[in-house]
Amino acid sequence: MANYPLALTASEIDAALTKAHAPDTTLTGTLGSDPSLVTAGAVKSAIDGIASSNILTTDSFAPAALETSTDELTDTDDAIPTSAAVLAGNKFSLKAGFTLLHEKTYASVTGTAPSSGFLVMEIQFRPNSNTQSAFNVIIGPSASTQVTFAFKEIQENYGGSTHTKTYTLPIAHNENYEISSANIAVYKTVYFKSFQT
Repeated sequence: MANYPLALTASEIDAALTKAHAPDTTLTGTLGSDPSLVTAGAVKSAIDGIASSNILTTDSFAPAALETSTDELTDTDDAIPTSAAVLAGNKFSLKAGFTLLHEKTYASVTGTAPSSGFLVMEIQFRPNSNTQSAFNVIIGPSASTQVTFAFKEIQENYGGSTHTKTYTLPIAHNENYEISSANIAVYKTVYFKSFQT
C-alpha cells in the first residue's frame, strides 16, 4: 500500500477522532463558535425545544419563504404560510355575528351583498283574507343572470294565526338582491351572515 501524506498533525487527528468517538449530547454555542460533533439525539432535542417554544417566529424566515395574509395561497406554492395567511385563504370560514340589512317591513327591499355569505330572512306570515301568503327573492349580478326563488305559505295550515319562519340563501359578493311580497301579510326582517374576506 502506497504511503499517503496527511495534511493534519498527529494532535489534530487525535482531536478529530476524539470528537467522533465522544460526540456532544447537547448543542451549545453558535454555528461558528462550536465546531463539535453532536449526537442525533442532541439535534432532535434541540429541534423539539424550538418547536415547543417561542424561539421560532416569522422573523426566523426570509420574507420570500413566507406566505403572508396579503398573498394568495395556491396548490403550487411551497412557501410556509403564516396563521394570518391560512385564515385569509379559508374562504369557507364564517364571521361571527349577523348584520341587520332590513328591519320589520312589509315593503319590497333591495340591496347588494357586501361580501360573499348568506341572506338570512326572518319572515312573519300574518293572517288576512288571503289563504296564501308568498314572497319572492331575486338574486343575481344583473337582470340577465338573475334567479327568482319563490316561497309560499298556506294560511289555513296554521289556523289563521301568525307564524314565523327563517329562510337562508347564499349570495356572492356584489350580487344584487330583491325581496318582494305578493301580499301585505308577509312581514320581513333580513340579516346577512358573511364569510371571512
